[in-house]
Amino acid sequence: MCGMDFLPPFGVYGTRTITKEEIEMHGQEYKRLLLALRDGKLDIDAARSLPHINSDLENLITT
Repeated sequence: MCGMDFLPPFGVYGTRTITKEEIEMHGQEYKRLLLALRDGKLDIDAARSLPHINSDLENLITT
């Protein structure tokens, strides 16, 4: 209706106990996701079938 594509959430679990390095890693993954969305390099159809969009970023982002 409004032209939006709904995608699964970017999930990060255990946020109370993860290390600073893990937080950095998730931040870098989120940045990769945003850049891929901006640049049209995310396989949106494949992403829709996942429970969390970050569960398979390597195969969702094309070069």
